[in-house]
Amino acid sequence: MYMTSREFHQNLAKAEQESLHHPVVITDKGKPKHVLMNFVEFQQLLKLVHPKHEKTLFDCFAEGDPKVADIDLEIPPRSHLKVINPFEN
Repeated sequence: MYMTSREFHQNLAKAEQESLHHPVVITDKGKPKHVLMNFVEFQQLLKLVHPKHEKTLFDCFAEGDPKVADIDLEIPPRSHLKVINPFEN
């Protein structure tokens, strides 16, 4: 499905609904400029483009990867960090 940029802005809900079934091409001055697609199709496209796509840290957390599920990450409170001013002597 194709939509002009104007149609897209006026009918965002329709574009989102259509993108659940197939990609929506958004044109600007008659030329394709953007594509709106559902996330599952996007992931499948990524796998085609990058078949050996390595997981990012976000991917691991989002999928509940057991290798990272038990990592204890200790981040000190900001109030305990000393801020160094490079302009002070």
